[in-house]
Amino acid sequence: MEPDKTTHFQRAEIIDSENELGMAIKIENTIIDDAEEIINQFYDLYTYKNNFAGQITPDKDINVLAWTTTPWTLPSNSFLAV
Repeated sequence: MEPDKTTHFQRAEIIDSENELGMAIKIENTIIDDAEEIINQFYDLYTYKNNFAGQITPDKDINVLAWTTTPWTLPSNSFLAV
């Protein structure tokens, strides 16, 4: 089950870890190393790390499909457009 999302943004960094995922999330001065919490609360970063890391570079174009069916998804889609 994917967790509820909120529409605020913070810089998060994926760092190496010795947990079973091999990654931890660093937000400001907090490091989240619990594998279950990463999968449940940071599903998007977990998916990025496993599917796209290393494929996205500054010299390549990135295409993103944004589908808006409800008004509360507009802020995140506006973020994609910037």
